[in-house]
Amino acid sequence: MCLGGTTKCGSKCVDLQSDPANCGSCGNACAGGQVCTAGACALVCLGGTTKCGSKCVDVQADPANCGSCGKACGPAEACSAGQCALVCGGGTTKCGSKCVDLQSDPANCGSCGKACGPAEVCAAGQCALVCGGGTTKCGNACVDTSYNPAHCGGCNKACSQGQYCDAGKCVAVGPPPGSQSLSYTGNYQDFTVPNGLYSVTIEVWGAQGGGSNCCDNSIQDDGGPGGYAKGTLAVTPGQVLRVFVGGKGQVASSGGWNGGAAGGQYGGGGGGATDVRVSPYDLNSRVIVAGGGGAGNCGCPDHGVGGKGGGDSGTTGISNQGWTPGGGGTQNGGGSPGSNSNPGTFGNGGGVAGYHHAGGGGGWYGGGGAYAAGGGGGSGYIGKVNGGSMQVGVQAGNGTAKISW
Repeated sequence: MCLGGTTKCGSKCVDLQSDPANCGSCGNACAGGQVCTAGACALVCLGGTTKCGSKCVDVQADPANCGSCGKACGPAEACSAGQCALVCGGGTTKCGSKCVDLQSDPANCGSCGKACGPAEVCAAGQCALVCGGGTTKCGNACVDTSYNPAHCGGCNKACSQGQYCDAGKCVAVGPPPGSQSLSYTGNYQDFTVPNGLYSVTIEVWGAQGGGSNCCDNSIQDDGGPGGYAKGTLAVTPGQVLRVFVGGKGQVASSGGWNGGAAGGQYGGGGGGATDVRVSPYDLNSRVIVAGGGGAGNCGCPDHGVGGKGGGDSGTTGISNQGWTPGGGGTQNGGGSPGSNSNPGTFGNGGGVAGYHHAGGGGGWYGGGGAYAAGGGGGSGYIGKVNGGSMQVGVQAGNGTAKISW
């Protein structure tokens, strides 16, 4: 017989309220690390540990319970003194909130915060200059050894006084500085390179698209302006450059010479491109092009304005009455056709010589024509000159060209 609130379990009298082998009932043993309190097994955490769920953990070091239960550290963090902290491995170093490789990180090259310059890379913890675009590293600069007289054909290979660098070779200076301007004539014009001259600067301006007549018989000068292109071309003495200066498109008539497309009543012809060609002087032989502007389109009411020529892409014409205008020529294709018209093609604007049509401008690729809306401008081109640049829509009237040396 068991006394004092105890219970017989087997051959013993036990206190079911506190016996860990018989907690609450005979045979109900508490697990390791647990005690029996008020007839129930309970976890008791010792040695500075804290109860988190069903476990005793050290919240000072446990990454799943860092500082408090359930506060987990990130994948690359460890728990130290109850705080999550970044731990960098694999040869990386902590810089701010990131682990970086100081041997290769251009923002932290050799030490945290030491950034390399725009043209530099980080190698073995040192910033090093990397030259591209056909340039060569000479000292702490990237230079074009094809045209730099101080590094002509190689670093520190300087040309003598009275020489310049061309294609990596020092060449005697040619004739005194000069220039030749060429205006629109309706035909090509030849320029023969003088003796001793090995480089010229070419500037070309495309022609404006033609204006249009309105129902009150007034004329709007609403053709898009032509583009501009400039660049340097390597030449040889005696070489003949053929210059094609574009003409302004006509009102309700033909397109401008050199690629402008025809228009019709209430519209105008597209402006002609201005370009320079080398032998054999076909469209593929063009070295630089300034696109012509697209033609305007008036009528009653006003139906639109021509797109601007030049640049990587001529601009799309403008439509005032809901008809689709002609698209601008690009580097890879002719401008899209507007309503009831034709697209631009390689060198030529698109259009229809008919009622209410506006022609596209000539260019590297011509602009598209349009019915009852403005024609598109032709694109420019600088793919075969050095240091080329282009502008869109700067030239009124006929085109022009200038060769300087």
